[in-house]
Amino acid sequence: MLKRLTLALVAAPFGAALFANPIDVYSPELLAKVSGTAFVNTGNVERILLRGDAALSHHNPVWAAATTNSYLWGTFGAFRTENDWSSRNHFYLFPEARLYPFAMHWLETSYRRRINLRNQVGAGATWAIISAPQTILKFSLMLSGEATDYGAEANLPDGTPQSTARPLMRGTPRLYFRQNLGSENTALISELWYQQALQTQNDYRWHWETGIEWALGKTLSLKALIVYHHESAVPQRVVRDDFAFTFGASAKFASEKNQTKGDTK
Repeated sequence: MLKRLTLALVAAPFGAALFANPIDVYSPELLAKVSGTAFVNTGNVERILLRGDAALSHHNPVWAAATTNSYLWGTFGAFRTENDWSSRNHFYLFPEARLYPFAMHWLETSYRRRINLRNQVGAGATWAIISAPQTILKFSLMLSGEATDYGAEANLPDGTPQSTARPLMRGTPRLYFRQNLGSENTALISELWYQQALQTQNDYRWHWETGIEWALGKTLSLKALIVYHHESAVPQRVVRDDFAFTFGASAKFASEKNQTKGDTK
């Protein structure tokens, strides 16, 4: 009989978006967070999947900075299926303004997609369409340069090789939404972004995720997350689409005083 055991671990890694969430000026000025999930399947099929995050952010009226570092490790039977890490780092100026600039640096590896290293640096601006303690809706645009080292040649959907230009320039529109559901203890979080290569029409990727987070207290919370990711340029025998559902726990450690704004923006 197939036996299944699913564990939620506070200290273990937890998956996250490829881009760190926009800085939340209603959160504590200094915030550290670790979160994670573990999935173990035993019996006829052996499957282990560990995933997690460690994040640190600081903000004040003049500047803000955030870093999110993730790791994913998994096996299917005797075969390794995941051994991935990513580091997303953001710097913001005047994050309480309606429109504010940011810079980003993103490093990533992906075992299944055969990405030995992806290095991307970009800058852009965020428009805070709605910025209130209960509701946050933000839209951003970014221009970035990317260098990706694959384990094999990456091909576009029409079979042509991906451009080897360094840096490969991309434009990224992004939408982020957070809504408290009834109280500040439960929140719906959703994110959608699209990255388009400027010189090649069919070289693109897009990412969507939606989740619900339940706070169990000041420190602990639970989170269920659905993630879909698509890349048009992949090596042979690599699937272009990834879909995942995760459920896990997190622990956060924050400064006692929350940042407050004089006006709701």
